[in-house]
Amino acid sequence: MLLLAGVMFWAAFGANAQGEQEKAENPAAQQPTAPELTTGISVSAHNMDKASWVLTDRNRATKIQLMSRTSVILESEQEMASVYIIWDHTPDSWKLLCGDSEIEFDRENSFLHQYVALPEQTTRIELKAEDDRGILCDVYIFGKGEAPDWVQRWQMPYERADLLALPTHADDELLFFGGTLPYYAIEKGYRVQVAYLTNHNGEPYRPHELLNGLWSCGVRAYPIISDFPDYYSESIEHAMELYDVEQVLSYQTELIRRFRPYVVVGHDTAGEYGHGVHQLNAYGLMQIVNKTNDPEWFPESAEKYGVWEIPKLYLHLYPQNKIVMDWNVPIEEAGGKTAYQIACEAYQCHVSQQRSFQMGQKDRYRCSDFGLAHTTVGKDIQKHDFFENIVFEEETIQLPQPPESKSEAQSISDPAHEMPLQELEAPAENGKEPQTKASVPLWLFVALLAASGMLLLMIWYAVRRKARKKE
Repeated sequence: MLLLAGVMFWAAFGANAQGEQEKAENPAAQQPTAPELTTGISVSAHNMDKASWVLTDRNRATKIQLMSRTSVILESEQEMASVYIIWDHTPDSWKLLCGDSEIEFDRENSFLHQYVALPEQTTRIELKAEDDRGILCDVYIFGKGEAPDWVQRWQMPYERADLLALPTHADDELLFFGGTLPYYAIEKGYRVQVAYLTNHNGEPYRPHELLNGLWSCGVRAYPIISDFPDYYSESIEHAMELYDVEQVLSYQTELIRRFRPYVVVGHDTAGEYGHGVHQLNAYGLMQIVNKTNDPEWFPESAEKYGVWEIPKLYLHLYPQNKIVMDWNVPIEEAGGKTAYQIACEAYQCHVSQQRSFQMGQKDRYRCSDFGLAHTTVGKDIQKHDFFENIVFEEETIQLPQPPESKSEAQSISDPAHEMPLQELEAPAENGKEPQTKASVPLWLFVALLAASGMLLLMIWYAVRRKARKKE
């Protein structure tokens, strides 16, 4: 009985100690969801009477232009800890002023959906632009705590990507690449970077749909969106008249050298449903795939980023070296949803495109079907993973950081990428990456130690009692 009581006492004590240790090691885990304070704020903007209504109505069709050298001031009776800003167009340069702190943004670190954890809690913040290009749609204000899951907290684009997806338009990464993004971003935890060949600046609702879709897929690195406008074309010949082909090749080459991906995923050479710009995108990749490691090929990007040879290039529906991906495997980290289900849900974010296309695994677009168009690591044998035959280089991954305020740096941590990649090289038999060896829980260690002590005490007591009987 004494032994049992001791074990139970120490087990309870140890569990509590372990819980305290976990809270100390991961303080974010104990933070409650931040309350939203948006409805209680007041907005001052260029003497506009309806400024508060415009920026809090959750309607991205209502907007305010952020004029240069003037401010939009947000005030709240309760202390604000973070702000989520939805732009219609980001300024080239702008600042967020909070108390004595100032956070600066430019074209490199400013996102269309911008979350900012304030360096200090305050009842007043100020947004100030250096030009007249900034247009605000909505703002959301939060108190102390973790921002809700629907708030998009984008990281800077990766310095190094494992997989680089190169869709032509917003929604192509789902319709034609299927479960690629959620499978490799969520299930595998790989660094997935998306870069679009065209932009949708002429359709202001589509960039919002693009970001919402990517976020739903588990992509956290902000996408690269080119300066090429979106034109429709029914042939690659026509597309080559619409776009400067050399500029397209230069853009694609720079992406490869900048992100140094192990795997690149691109379009069908026939343009899926015959879109000429899809064809141009695939054509460009096939043209540069053996040239990105040549410093004489577009030397400007070679000098800026160095050269890189793509280990593997997959194209959608490519007829050679076919691989059919299984996007229907449940993903534990996604609550059992499959990569295909996640992609379908993400496609629902593209509201404007619902009447034109639908997701499909067995229709003529077959978003599970790809072909290995280029490889330096050998052909696929098992044919169930884009990363077959890939050996990750030894490197310590450093995640991109959000902008720093002058008083306090904000940081984003991602446990899946805090270990060197060589620890992920040898896949286990079930296809999942080997995990680091689990340590013995503190409470169990303490309980075993207590039980051992009690057992020794009971043995000593029994020996002493037997010795006394002999006397």
